[in-house]
Amino acid sequence: MPTMPRWLRSRWTWATVAGVVALYALVGFVLVPRLVASGLRDYFTDHYHRSIELGAVAFNPFTLELTVEHLAVPDADGTPLAGFERLYVNAEFRSILRAGVDIHAIELDAPRVHLVRRPDGRINLLDLVPPGPTPSPPAESRPPRVWIDRLAIRGGEASFVDRSGRTALDLTLKPISFTLNDFSTRSEGNAYHLEARSTDNETLDWRGTFGIDPVIASRGEFRVGHVLAQTIAEAAGRALPLEVAAGSFDVAGGYEFAERGPGMDLKLRVAELAGHDVALRAKGEQDSWVQVPHFAVTGTTVDLGAATVLVEHVLVERPTVRAWRERSGALNLQRYAPATPATPATPATPAAPAATAAAAAPAWTVSAPDIRISAADVSFEDRGPSQPAQFHLAPLDVGIGGFAQPAKGPLAIEVAAQLNGAGRVSAKGTLALSPLAGRFDVDAGGIGLAALQPYVADATAMTIKSGSASARGALTFGGDGHADFQGDAAVDNLRTVDNALEEDFVKWRSVRVLGLKAQATPLAVKVRELQVQGPYARVIIGSNGLTNLAQVLKPDEPPPVVTPAAPSSGTALVAELPPPPAAPAPPAAPAKAGKPGKSGKGKSAAAPPPAKALPIEIGLVRVADGSMNFADYSIKPNVATGIQELAGTIRGLTWHPEARATIDLAGKVDRYAPVSITGKVNFLAAETFTDVKMSFKNVELGVLSPYSGKFAGYRIDKGKLSVDLSYLIDKRRLTADHKIIVNQLQLGERVESPDATSLPVKLAIALLKDRNGVIELDLPVTGSLDDPKFRLGPIIWKVVVNLIEKAVTAPFALLGRLFGGGEELSYIDFAPGSAALDATAHGKLGTLVKALGDRPGLNVDVPIIAAPAADAAALADARWRADIAARATRRLGARAGAPGAVDALIASPKDYRALLEEAYAQAF
Repeated sequence: MPTMPRWLRSRWTWATVAGVVALYALVGFVLVPRLVASGLRDYFTDHYHRSIELGAVAFNPFTLELTVEHLAVPDADGTPLAGFERLYVNAEFRSILRAGVDIHAIELDAPRVHLVRRPDGRINLLDLVPPGPTPSPPAESRPPRVWIDRLAIRGGEASFVDRSGRTALDLTLKPISFTLNDFSTRSEGNAYHLEARSTDNETLDWRGTFGIDPVIASRGEFRVGHVLAQTIAEAAGRALPLEVAAGSFDVAGGYEFAERGPGMDLKLRVAELAGHDVALRAKGEQDSWVQVPHFAVTGTTVDLGAATVLVEHVLVERPTVRAWRERSGALNLQRYAPATPATPATPATPAAPAATAAAAAPAWTVSAPDIRISAADVSFEDRGPSQPAQFHLAPLDVGIGGFAQPAKGPLAIEVAAQLNGAGRVSAKGTLALSPLAGRFDVDAGGIGLAALQPYVADATAMTIKSGSASARGALTFGGDGHADFQGDAAVDNLRTVDNALEEDFVKWRSVRVLGLKAQATPLAVKVRELQVQGPYARVIIGSNGLTNLAQVLKPDEPPPVVTPAAPSSGTALVAELPPPPAAPAPPAAPAKAGKPGKSGKGKSAAAPPPAKALPIEIGLVRVADGSMNFADYSIKPNVATGIQELAGTIRGLTWHPEARATIDLAGKVDRYAPVSITGKVNFLAAETFTDVKMSFKNVELGVLSPYSGKFAGYRIDKGKLSVDLSYLIDKRRLTADHKIIVNQLQLGERVESPDATSLPVKLAIALLKDRNGVIELDLPVTGSLDDPKFRLGPIIWKVVVNLIEKAVTAPFALLGRLFGGGEELSYIDFAPGSAALDATAHGKLGTLVKALGDRPGLNVDVPIIAAPAADAAALADARWRADIAARATRRLGARAGAPGAVDALIASPKDYRALLEEAYAQAF
């Protein structure tokens, strides 16, 4: 057994050791706590002129454990700035041997910090930055070696108040818990875990590892839960173009970070960013126009080095959007976008190094291959019309595929929605953003037309009561304004009502447009077939004399002033029209500037070019079961009639002036009288060419009785009307023929009307009606459409009135023209003093007998008319000639019987003189 060294057995040695230990313990247990406490108090007093609150300080020199109780640092105004309830530090003696700092544990209980951004923008915590410049370590120096087995923060609290006016932030996070295990400044395996919870139950869970040697690097995972909209608004309200009024957000993901040379390498992957019950509103508004119950952005990867952002999936569920257009044309949703301040132009300056570096950095690329909006609810109100128009899309589903910036190709878009509860709209196709171009397959049906009533109400005086539109086809468009649609369309069960009369105006069961091709640039429409089922129109003449067409379609225009044409005094049945305007003179050669033309009035302004016709082509129009009602409320009793069962085709409608459309329509008037319309016409250039024939057979005249009472002074008891109308327009020159047959017309009671003609209407009818009770009229009309005074209706009426007037004022002349007996049958000529009829008189009497036989309603009174002056002379002459002939006969005696003997004697001047002398002698 070895013996103990002598010095160890010395009493002084142990006394010295005991003294040193006692001194070490005294310094550690007593002096160190006092030095720490006084040092902290003096430091804050000397450097910040603040008195801190400090509790007990304890130090165990044998275990190297330091405990500080309750530290509170005040702000400049005396309010709490920072502090904690307990700080515990447990160092290791091995730090002396390992040339570094080894700490077994650091525990901080209830730390708190109250950050304030003052009105000048300075953060109050910056007051605690050590005064004076801080020397920076050499660029190549390594960080000191530090090892911490465990760092724990428990029950922390952090609050922030912004008093600068930049934000409205007032945020508190508590409790905050943080753990860090095996921390070392010389390794990359440092693990940490940070937990925090705000007073509004917002949570932060962040864990990972990091290292600072040889480079600063970290990787980890994080989860932020239940972040409230108020927190976002307070933190970044002024930086956002809109306000997040409500909602909460959750974020979870991971990251990898490393500092490499002058730059950094950061890869961030957000597994999910979700929002719940989010409400967005424009700044300064009280209502939130956009609300999102739930959205999720999943699989987001951000690579700082590669400058890429990839978002795998975006889902927005059940958003509601309330939008409107003001009368000025502005949309309320435009207020969500940030205002673009006007920047004055500045002269170009050389690029700064930072700008040059930014320009050299790679451009960012963003990719979101799958974006979906599910069950959206969009309400739109157009406040432009007098009565706002309402549109409601719900549910609305939108899918966008292949989004990238810069674009890698066209977007794949799919849209499906219900419109106003009944209509459906779907579109699927591609959309390129630069340049703008797209192609979509569109399918829409059941779209109610009543929603368009506010627009119709501002332009017309009718109401859309029902109707739905549908379309199916392909829509293509481009950024150059080009757009075209190819497919089919239809409008079913349309019904419109005249607001004034509250009766049907225009309606139909179905209008189908098959083979529609429409394009915008240049504007053109082509239709293979147009099918019209059950069309109906009501034409009404109101009590004011205006038609409902004029009042419904142009309700704000004043009524036209109509000047009735003066009756013609001519005898021809062809209307006498003013001559067409003279053809314009050929344009003169352009005059030199400053010199007037030859007329002395200067050069006239050039006429504007004529408007181009809309290029429309319709191959076939097929009409079935059409009808129209006509009513005239301007007279009493009212007139009401109509056309039913109208059916047929119109082929070859086109806008080309030389084109001819073929019409073949047939129907019935009042269900019994057949109607046909045939011919060729260019409806879109009808004033250039029209050749149409219309036929109405056996139309009951009783419906026209109110007209006859008003204008003729008699009602119509019975009668039927057949009309054959022919209209030919060639190069704006009209040739019309109206063949009218009135059968068994019988007038009824007389009507006292101030508008009735004073002509003897019954006489005119009796003159025109034949023995079978038929009146046949042929009324041709010609004229130029370029004549502003040419109006077909007034001209026809003028011709009819002239015909009646001529009939009653010169009935025998009318009968003569009708039956070929000459122009005048009103008298028979007799030789003076004679009752014998010549051949001409016999012909006139034959014609009159025939006319009276064919018109049993006519009675002729033959008056006894004498001409004494002419007859006296004729009779005296006859008596004288008889007396001379008797005297000559007596003188000849037996020779008087020879032929010509008496006349020869009288012809002899000598014998005639002798006979005169004999007669004279006997008379006197």
